[in-house]
Amino acid sequence: MDASTLITKYDIIGTPGGFIVGSGIGSDYVEVLVQGSKLACECFNGQMDMNGRCEHIIAIESGSIGVDGNSIAQIDQGTADFYLSQISNIEASIQQNRDSAETQVKNIEDWLESIVAKDERRMSYYEASLDAWMRSSGLKTKSLAHGVMKLRQQQPEIVIQDELLLLSDKRFVRIVPEKEVIDKSALRKHVVNTGEEVIGISVKLRDAKFTYTTICPSENKPNDSR
Repeated sequence: MDASTLITKYDIIGTPGGFIVGSGIGSDYVEVLVQGSKLACECFNGQMDMNGRCEHIIAIESGSIGVDGNSIAQIDQGTADFYLSQISNIEASIQQNRDSAETQVKNIEDWLESIVAKDERRMSYYEASLDAWMRSSGLKTKSLAHGVMKLRQQQPEIVIQDELLLLSDKRFVRIVPEKEVIDKSALRKHVVNTGEEVIGISVKLRDAKFTYTTICPSENKPNDSR
């Protein structure tokens, strides 16, 4: 392979990180990276010499361009315009790849949402059946091979209907700097202990809550669930 031919044939643009090598307007340019003291080309089927170097690496080395990058090239207006067109093409490619990635991400998210919704519907059938079985059996806790189920009584839900009216009852008021607010903890404790339905609230008794923990079959570890 004639080195002098390579020097005149290839257009080489260098930076401290590597080079872009092509043969001028209308050609494809390939990137040659600087990796330590060696050069690595992205081409796959270029001509190789006996040392395994491709034509692009040989062109760089034959042009006496160091791995720290070449000096600013002396180019004409036509070449400058060509370089601008290359940048424009690269920008278009970047945007196209971003658009493609966004489309794929949206497709994956839609697929995931659909398949998860389907699985959650299927799971709800088993949950409802197990909940009913625990209640009908009078069990509070049941440990099985694939997990543990629990049925626990919940605290009543306190719904504040008239906050101003309730603030007049100082038993259930605490002071936040420069402001009086409802002390919901004290209010709940009082209602639970006395059964009094304080003016300004309504009390909703809640059914026992069913929860379970499954054993992950792949790792044999607990998987906390609902």
